[in-house]
Amino acid sequence: MERVTDDARLEDVIDAAQAAAMLGVTRQHVVHLFKTGRLPGKRLTATWVTTRQAVEAYERTRRPPGRPPGRPNDKS
Repeated sequence: MERVTDDARLEDVIDAAQAAAMLGVTRQHVVHLFKTGRLPGKRLTATWVTTRQAVEAYERTRRPPGRPPGRPNDKS
């Protein structure tokens, strides 16, 4: 997964609120993803940042919302 690096292009850097809007989740959830290492990000003073590419890569790997598929009923 892509890391947020010092050489990221400025136009590719987004804050937690922008990442949340891209993912359709809350800003607090994105901060949780940063803190747990599931989404790469860096804290710059009071602002968490990441890159668009990192968010897009995370989005491709996450499962769809809702309950996981269950086993079919074996009622015969």
